[in-house]
Amino acid sequence: MVQIPYIHRAVEAFRIRSIVRDGVEADDVIATLAARAAKKRIDTVIVTADKDFMQLIGLHVTLWDTMRDRRTTAREIRDRFGVEPHALIDIQALTGDAIDNVTGIPGVGEKTASALIQKLGGLESP
Repeated sequence: MVQIPYIHRAVEAFRIRSIVRDGVEADDVIATLAARAAKKRIDTVIVTADKDFMQLIGLHVTLWDTMRDRRTTAREIRDRFGVEPHALIDIQALTGDAIDNVTGIPGVGEKTASALIQKLGGLESP
């Protein structure tokens, strides 16, 4: 990605603290930091439009999609999907996600997946 060195230079010029770990994706670093902050009861806002981060939402973690100026909390997740945020990974596994190369089950959409998870529990439930 050609733009990455320019982003690093801009962050450095504005003296914004950054964390870079070779061999670790930014998503994983963000998720780790958000989970650590939540354990310490530090309110954290993840600024992203990436729906994969919705599974991190909780009492102390929210998302802010600046493109739509929309904040997402656990209440919005429960209202939309009928499950807690941590269960979204199971819904994604059932419905699939072309961006993340997850095939899913043909014919299973968001409503069906939500209903299955609500009724039967997560995919790793006994």
